[in-house]
Amino acid sequence: MRPAGPAHQPTLMENCGHGGRSSSRTRAGEAGCLLAHRLRAQAARRSVAELQLPDGTWACGDEQVIAQFERFYSDLYAAEGLDMEGVEAYLTSFPLAQIPSVDSEMLDGDITKEEVPAAIQRLPTGKVPGPDSFSVEYYRAFGPLLAPVLTRLYKELGAAAPLPSPTSHDATRSSDRHP
Repeated sequence: MRPAGPAHQPTLMENCGHGGRSSSRTRAGEAGCLLAHRLRAQAARRSVAELQLPDGTWACGDEQVIAQFERFYSDLYAAEGLDMEGVEAYLTSFPLAQIPSVDSEMLDGDITKEEVPAAIQRLPTGKVPGPDSFSVEYYRAFGPLLAPVLTRLYKELGAAAPLPSPTSHDATRSSDRHP
């Protein structure tokens, strides 16, 4: 006999084939299931179950992994400063190409509302542009709605600190992961 109380409401996971009634899904429910699947996959890619330590052993479990990240970044940011004169001499030893002033001004300027839709139209079809997993066709279909929002977003990102570049290295090493 079930305990008295509110009726059981199936979770999104149960409705997505994890113990629920998958045959009674509606079109909106299927979209929710796809989203849940994407979110689970994304969370799995971001989680760190184990991490290789500098001595070759492995840190397993949340506490050990977190402790290793703390050690790695503490050591990284506590490292002694560089010989700036040596760095300067090294960098000035290479001839650098100069960007024409017209191009430099264009590159330094704000992204315009015309550039975003033009860039969307130049994206190759059949490719996924980034971790958001939206296709080029999606961006083209909703370009008129997305362009003003994306333009504001890119302007704000340009004014903020640089974003970390994605890594394609070994995700089990703390030096290859971004904070």
